[in-house]
Amino acid sequence: MTSLGRLAGRLLPSVTMPLVGDVSRTVPHLVGDASRSVGVAATRLARSAGLTSRRVWSRPGRHHIEVHGVGQDGGDRLARQVERTLERLPGVTWARVNAASGRVVVAVEEPEPKLRDLITTIARCERTCDHEPDPE
Repeated sequence: MTSLGRLAGRLLPSVTMPLVGDVSRTVPHLVGDASRSVGVAATRLARSAGLTSRRVWSRPGRHHIEVHGVGQDGGDRLARQVERTLERLPGVTWARVNAASGRVVVAVEEPEPKLRDLITTIARCERTCDHEPDPE
């Protein structure tokens, strides 16, 4: 078995087959559960490989950067962690997450931090926070 197959085996729950009479009611639930599990596993794998995309909008003194998962249940922990971590960086005046838009607004001053460093910091917070965002 490949290492990717072993990883999928660890991330995906085991599935038991229903009795024949229950198939019409159970199969849609099994398919839904399996697709959610695969989606979560794919999200984790893409995030660990650094393959997730991120929307960014900037103007002088401000950066608006997408944060994955802050608009979902439990995302407030991730939002607070992102704000605290960004505010420790040199050149960051303040950072506030807008969960409704899924963005963090980062106010910067001279010498400005590199945008790449801000994005890397956000990605690190997403990976290390115990909140698991919904892949959708």
